[in-house]
Amino acid sequence: MRARLRDPYWLAIAAGAAAWMAFALVAAPNAGGTDAYIFKAAGCNLALGGGFTAAALPGAGDAAPHLFAAYAPGLPFLFGAFASVFGCSGATNTWFDLLVAAGATIAVAAVLRDRLAPSLRVTCAALLGATLPGGFVSTASDRPEALALAGIVAACAAARRDSARAAGGSRHAWTAPLLAGATALVHPFGGALALLAVWMIRVTRDATPARDATRAPDPRAGPVREAAALAVPFAIPLVTVAGICIAADPGSPARFAGHAFGAGLGLGAMATARWTDLLRHAFVSAGVDSLCLAGGFVAVAATVVAWLAAGIRSTTDARSGIAFGTIVGAAAIPLVAFPAQNNYYGLARAAIVVMVACTDAPLVARPRRATVLGAAAIVSCLAMFPMLGLTALTRAESRAGYASAVRAAAAFADSVAARRADGVVLVPATHFFVYRPFVASLVNPGYLDPSPAA
Repeated sequence: MRARLRDPYWLAIAAGAAAWMAFALVAAPNAGGTDAYIFKAAGCNLALGGGFTAAALPGAGDAAPHLFAAYAPGLPFLFGAFASVFGCSGATNTWFDLLVAAGATIAVAAVLRDRLAPSLRVTCAALLGATLPGGFVSTASDRPEALALAGIVAACAAARRDSARAAGGSRHAWTAPLLAGATALVHPFGGALALLAVWMIRVTRDATPARDATRAPDPRAGPVREAAALAVPFAIPLVTVAGICIAADPGSPARFAGHAFGAGLGLGAMATARWTDLLRHAFVSAGVDSLCLAGGFVAVAATVVAWLAAGIRSTTDARSGIAFGTIVGAAAIPLVAFPAQNNYYGLARAAIVVMVACTDAPLVARPRRATVLGAAAIVSCLAMFPMLGLTALTRAESRAGYASAVRAAAAFADSVAARRADGVVLVPATHFFVYRPFVASLVNPGYLDPSPAA
């Protein structure tokens, strides 16, 4: 432990964490991101005694409050637990997001530490510390990608531990797939990436059964056998939570499907728009943020895939082919299934880096891996700088304005109470945490627009 505390690598990350925590104390809090209603409203309601419910979310079909089922419940529920202790406010939201991002960044740093080229370690650590609030994914505030990345890293670490303990690992090692299933409860796409990564690590492990150290693994039976072994533990968290939700509210599956497959929403967007239009949306919909997320993904994915493709031509090793196909699949899935979701691009970029770091496949575990990982980490961090920098500048300049807005929200709530007015208050997501401490019934006006783009 003492050696780690003196390690320049960890000192650089600790310095970045300290600087961002100090900044959080003096800057304006996050008032809410564009998805605050989806990922934080149910948590606030839970913390304030209103149950794990949300109203007028996409796919719900009405504006009444229902058990939250618009997305995987992991992040809203964890935020609700956090807010139950610290209150539902902009400051609570800010610190929750920062702590989650710090956890994801430190998890990635731990994976990369011994796999980076020594000449790049301190540079990468400094960049990881400088971009710590991005959680190595740098999506918008209130999103679940950073927490999902932490789950992916945890699942990969568990898979590597199981593989290293004994030859071929335990046939009943369920920790890694259980963690992948838990990750799916935070982010379904993240859970799929975690499961792919665990499967790849276990199939490409550099170990043979202790009872027959001279026999190489069967490349034909291994992948199918491992997939079957992972399916049940992966499904346990999902089936358990789904059963609880259905028992509490039989209409919850329809609302989940409405958000995931509805017109213009989630996977349903593919049925209502051209793929090229959706891809263009990913690059331009939110200005600099979109370019950072989509551009960083393309740069890292293209670099890693090109490096692997150059090596795959000269190998016939089955494990190398599996690793190559899995990593290419991780890069292709968001482009094919979620072309408009640039937040998913950020998660896929980070997951690709983790996959490259964790597999023992000969194609990937080559001398140049350390350099490729360093380049991918540096590009990932540089892609996050514009997003984080603009957000930091906005928060630094708006402390007084935020305080004034909170006072106005409190006065508005007092006025509504004095008139004994009922109904809901329409507040955009960017002001959610300004009004939520004072007004219980908030609805995002953007979600009331009947057009598919809403």
